[in-house]
Amino acid sequence: MLQQQVFLINFFLMITDAIIVIASGFIALNLTIHAGTLFGVEPLPSDTENLFYIVLLIFVNNYIIGILGLYSDKKPTKIHNLFYSIFKISLLDYITLVITSNFYGENNPKSYVIYFSVTIFFGLSIFRNISAIHIRSKSNFNHTSRKILIVGSEETSLIVYKRLVNQISWGHEFI
Repeated sequence: MLQQQVFLINFFLMITDAIIVIASGFIALNLTIHAGTLFGVEPLPSDTENLFYIVLLIFVNNYIIGILGLYSDKKPTKIHNLFYSIFKISLLDYITLVITSNFYGENNPKSYVIYFSVTIFFGLSIFRNISAIHIRSKSNFNHTSRKILIVGSEETSLIVYKRLVNQISWGHEFI
């Protein structure tokens, strides 16, 4: 896979992860309003607080997902490893929301924080597993993504071979 393709895939993943966080924030707010709270009567976060939490979690998720290696040129991991990584992401989101709501928010909506973390977990789990399955299926059945034929002089082909081996970790075979 070429570096431009990896860049486009990672850009698409970042955008959809941000959309999932935005949708999760508004779903959590609507669940808190309409489904009720888990811990009795709680004050609701204001619209400004909700937007602040959404923007904060977009940055936190982007950073954490980058650290966990889910924005990389590596082939997607197995499903249970992916679920575990997403569980760690949603747990860190929960901790971030609890700390931030205690310091920033005038209201301390516990059920909102739980709804937000759970919807992020389910949204990221569904999307990331579908995208991992899609990427795995496309890379396994496309022979051009698995084998590379290097043509040229011996010196030039050796330079290209060394750079490709160092750069890409998708398990290509060089002919």
